[in-house]
Parts: sequence; C-alpha cells; structure tokens
Amino acid sequence: MKRWITALAVAVAAPALAAVPALPASAVATAAAPAASTAAPDPAAVLKSRLAGRQGVRFTETNASTGPLAGIKYQSHGVLEFAKGSLRAVDVTSGVGAKDETPARYIISEGKAYLRSGLFAEFLPEGKHWIAPKRDSLLSSAIIDVRTTSGLVDVFEPATVRKLVTSATTKRPSSTIDGTRTTLYQGTTALGDLYAVSPTLRKALGKKPVGESAVLKVTWRLWLGKDQLPRRVWSSWTEKTVGLRTDRRTSTSDLRISGWNSKITVKAPPAAQVISEEELDKALTFEPPVELLPLPR
Repeated sequence: MKRWITALAVAVAAPALAAVPALPASAVATAAAPAASTAAPDPAAVLKSRLAGRQGVRFTETNASTGPLAGIKYQSHGVLEFAKGSLRAVDVTSGVGAKDETPARYIISEGKAYLRSGLFAEFLPEGKHWIAPKRDSLLSSAIIDVRTTSGLVDVFEPATVRKLVTSATTKRPSSTIDGTRTTLYQGTTALGDLYAVSPTLRKALGKKPVGESAVLKVTWRLWLGKDQLPRRVWSSWTEKTVGLRTDRRTSTSDLRISGWNSKITVKAPPAAQVISEEELDKALTFEPPVELLPLPR
C-alpha cells in the first residue's frame, strides 16, 4: 500500500519537480537591480485589482526538457479559482503527453484535497473514484503544494508581472490570444531576481539560490491582452546536471491562460465517490488466510 502511494505522489509531483533547478552550495551572488518602470497602464495593478475579487481562469501548460527526459512532455490543463488575491481552489488534470492513459486529476476545494487516477483505480472499492489524502502524507504534500505553474515564472503574482514588464528588452504588438490582440514582452531575468519578487518560487525552491543558481538566466516571453491581463507566458532555462558526468539540461514551460471573464467555482467531488486514505489503508491491509506457525528459536 505504502509503495503505490509513494509512487503516485511522485507521479503527481513530477511536472513541478522537473521544472525546479538545483541549488548548489556556493557563494551568494548579488542580484541585479530592477530597471525603472516605464509601463502605463500598470499591468501589475490591473492584475492585483482583478484577483482581489472572485476570479477564475482556465489554463493549459506544457513542460519539456532536454537530457535524460528529452522527448517527454508533461501536460496539464484545468481551472484556477482566486479570491482576495490568492489561489483559493484548483481543478487540474495532468499527465505525460497528450494521450496519457492514466492522467491524474486533483481538486483542492475549501482547503481539502482530492485525487483521482487510473494508477490506483483497481484498488478502490466499487463506487469510489477519489482519494482524500491524509494531511501529513506524501500524497497530500504533492497536491497541496500545487502551484499555478510548473515553470519558474508565475504571472498570477503582480510583483512578478511588474518585474517582467519593467525589465523587458523587447515590446511589440503580437497575435490574438483568447479573443484579444496581445502585446509581447520578452527578456532575460536572473533566477535570484525572480526569487526576490515571487513568493511561489521561494516556496518551490525552498532556499535562496546562490552562486551559479542565483545568476542562472531565465529567458521569457509574456503576452498581455488589451485589458493588460496575462494570456500566455513561455520561459526557458539551462542548468548543469550532475550524475555520472556533468551535463547541461534545458527546460521549457509554456502556460496559456483564457477565460478571464468566466465565473468559475471549483467544487469538491460527490462525497459518495470519495474514500479517505485511512479507509483505503485499512481496506488494503494484508490479512493472512491461516494462522502462521511461530518461527523456530
């Protein structure tokens, strides 16, 4: 039982884990000073105002990398619900590639997490389709710590959006996304500078990037609609990997956002379809069919 719970937790967390760069222990690097703001109107202020109320959006995201995982694309889609400036609830389905036969779907609503996946369907009692993980379990941690992106650039944070817009090296009209003409901003920002402005990234990394990690270059592109709200963000970064040999791995993240005017409410699964992790543990506990003989002394 514990083995498949651990394996499932790793599978659920894989897209996010694959995106977070390693942090070697070396001297602390000095972050570059942010450029002066010249943007008007202020997209960060627009985003902050929109997220202050009840707001939901739809998204799709694709993550890929070179190296040992080359050719494998982690894909996810779903809805995010915000309230009072923070992420309130999520309903996300993620898997490997577009035709993953065992995608994982997880819901967080009212502070409770629920998980559904074909990986453990055969273990569930009839009529049960969802697991409610224990709060202190590995499975729960993999879900509760879900972020709005598996990449390094969280455009649902006003401070991060302000950092991107004010440090962009290119700004030009671009394509129509989600029914609105967009403006493309692009540039390169050090990981340490993103860490300084992004609470989500600070939580994901766990500790402040230092040395080579602090100056790791994150190349990004940000598309804002006429309403100044994010419609797409693409980012890429290359890092050293250490194994039998030192190599370099390039990761990319492409997040597309739609439905800023949608009324979205994430609801928990029907209670009758949910089984707690504790109940599942008991149901899968092995009971020997006969009394075992005592071991010889």
